Amino acid sequence: MVRKQLRERMRDYVCDRIDQAGTYSISMRDCDHVLLAQRADLVEDPMTVDLRLLSRKMTLKEWRNVLRRNRANGVYTGNVFYKDGETFHVRLAIRGHSKRDKSLKRYDKSQRDRILHFRGLEKAVMTLQSSFPHSNRGFNELTYFQPDTDRLSESLRTYDMNTVYLDYSHLSPGDPGYGFARDGNAEEWALSDEREQITGAIAFSRPRDGRLFVMPRPRSVRAASSQNYVQGSLFDDRGNPTFGHCAD
Repeated sequence: MVRKQLRERMRDYVCDRIDQAGTYSISMRDCDHVLLAQRADLVEDPMTVDLRLLSRKMTLKEWRNVLRRNRANGVYTGNVFYKDGETFHVRLAIRGHSKRDKSLKRYDKSQRDRILHFRGLEKAVMTLQSSFPHSNRGFNELTYFQPDTDRLSESLRTYDMNTVYLDYSHLSPGDPGYGFARDGNAEEWALSDEREQITGAIAFSRPRDGRLFVMPRPRSVRAASSQNYVQGSLFDDRGNPTFGHCAD
């Protein structure tokens, strides 16, 4: 389980990247999500995004309810996973599978070390993204918050999640699994290839092909100049605080 302090750091890092762009107003932020909208003085039809900060266990039912509610309200959904190797972005090698699994014979050690074992939410996001037309980049990508470690710097990182093919040609009559194992794509695994690191401002583009999801992309910083712009408002119309607190 990701500690409260680390979840708060993920929230603050993502909000800083959004604020840095100078093109969005944040109306709600806590450790589970950030609700933001394009500045009305910059675009005619502002897009609202519910950016989910996935750093804790969440049932698929809860997640689908969020999607359903956002869609009904005309809100796009984004997803950023916490990359700790335990909650999400779990490498197959850590679980002890890749070294002994002969069905991965097509992959060298470097590739096997990059194979991930999806958690339920990762698989659900990938499955739903893949159900839409592949005319644009993004259908096989997931974005993660990389905390600061001895080896890796704090950042947002986007990964291509490529299909893993299982080859059972090594099985012969009499071997365990022979007659049941079938060559084909692994539903729970993916070969991850890092596409980009984002340490500066981020932006979101409105999907053009009916997709529900948006993804953070790097963007140049724009100076906030409009008097109508209120950056990261901490109170709603009734004076209630909108800056949420993280649960322990």
